[in-house]
Amino acid sequence: MAFAVMHYFVYILYSHRLDRFYVGMTGDIQTRLLQHNHPIDPVKFTSRGVPWILFLSIQCESNCQARKMERIIKDKKSRVFIQNLKRYPELIENTLKQASDC
Repeated sequence: MAFAVMHYFVYILYSHRLDRFYVGMTGDIQTRLLQHNHPIDPVKFTSRGVPWILFLSIQCESNCQARKMERIIKDKKSRVFIQNLKRYPELIENTLKQASDC
């Protein structure tokens, strides 16, 4: 019997309407993006930014690593850091290493 391998991702969305980024984690980026762009709750932050586009996705080795990676990015509170993640792949690798002690 074969087991499906679960992938975890940290994703960064961008809204032109808000000129803001949103950072989250998921096992299914496409479904999550659809949920952000078709919100059930109009009070949620992401409902104001529709349409959201996928700016960057980062595959992680585990749920734990994805949660830590998400927290590192959010704690920076830095637009420049997010833009640099896309610009410099080595920054992603270094940040993933920081988040790998699960």
